[in-house]
Amino acid sequence: MNAHPRKLPIPLVLVLLGGFAVGVLAERAGWIPGPPTPGDPSSRGDYAALWEARDKIQKNFVNRDKTHDANLASGAINGMVNALDDRGHTVYLSKSGRERMREGLSGEIEGIGARLALVAQRATIVQVMPKSPARTAGIRAGDVLVAVDGQTTLGQTLQQVVNRLQGKPGSTVQLRLSRVGTKTPLEMNVARQKVDVPEVRWHVLPGEPRVAHLAFQRFSATSSKQMHAVLGEIAKKDIAGLVFDLRGNGGGLKEQAIAIAAEFLPPDTVVLVQEDATGKSEEVRTGGDGLWRDKPMVVLVDGGSASSAEILAGALQDHERARIVGTRTYGTGTVLREFGLKDGSALLLAVSLWRTPNGRQIWNQGIQPDKDCLVALPAGALPLIPDDERSLSAEEFARTTDKQLVEALARLREKLRAKKP
Repeated sequence: MNAHPRKLPIPLVLVLLGGFAVGVLAERAGWIPGPPTPGDPSSRGDYAALWEARDKIQKNFVNRDKTHDANLASGAINGMVNALDDRGHTVYLSKSGRERMREGLSGEIEGIGARLALVAQRATIVQVMPKSPARTAGIRAGDVLVAVDGQTTLGQTLQQVVNRLQGKPGSTVQLRLSRVGTKTPLEMNVARQKVDVPEVRWHVLPGEPRVAHLAFQRFSATSSKQMHAVLGEIAKKDIAGLVFDLRGNGGGLKEQAIAIAAEFLPPDTVVLVQEDATGKSEEVRTGGDGLWRDKPMVVLVDGGSASSAEILAGALQDHERARIVGTRTYGTGTVLREFGLKDGSALLLAVSLWRTPNGRQIWNQGIQPDKDCLVALPAGALPLIPDDERSLSAEEFARTTDKQLVEALARLREKLRAKKP
């Protein structure tokens, strides 16, 4: 599997078990020496205490259901990953979690059919797909997702929440929602299904016949093909400018970010600089022919924009190809490599970090909007998406509370006026 930067969830673990216990799985994977030599507990150095803790847990812990090796091994690996202090990046995936990740990156996802965004740092439903499990269950745009399967979403990244909503078709996810006008949280069980949700959606802005609003959700194995097809559709219209919306895009495959960057930047243009653990740097460049290299565009980002979305936004900003409007992005910025383990689980380890073409580090820093384009959504406002715009008149669009989109449109108008002869 190709290396890819991705904002990914870190499972909640029992820290004491994760910190002190080490099981058979970790030993067989070759990272930790086996048990100490009989009569010489120190023969395994620092790891001797871990084996000693494992033995005492298995002999003395009162809840015997939790003391089996598989459980302790999983906790131990999670403990080692947490000790790296790379939260939101490096992660241990169970076998089922690894399968869900691969389904997501292949473009085939089973979920509830709702689109989320971070609104005031809360996971908020911004769109419910027609004929989806979410719509059948009565979920509405504006509902705040408080918990998934009993686990709070507070402090979770958008991608972590999304990953928890995904699962096998027919399986059930338990949701707790907060809704304006309702005093007590709503509790509901929703059966997952395969929902057809195109990653790239667009519409001509109401009252702006020459401006297209293109919203892009994630970078899967099919993203660049979808993007090329959509840009081909737009190119056939009398469209002069593009609002490229990366809000809520949690990233995905690095290769897809490079391929999509080629739609907007000249060939052989640096998209990112990748730096490994030894300090060796490599420039990654565009190739091929793009469909939107010369026409004006503005990019929208927010705190839910991460990983490959930051690669793309950073490259467009550094090459002065587009102004960046919105709020600071999440700040992922490491390239993850998958290391499969014998039981079907995997480690996703940060093996290198990436910088923008001008050398800016994005890890824990994020992409900042242009200094005069920092715009937050008003309290309670939701980002407007192309599907909603289809039913809006020009007068209704003029009253939108999506101030980020309004600002992006204003900046695009400036570019269009400057381009006129």
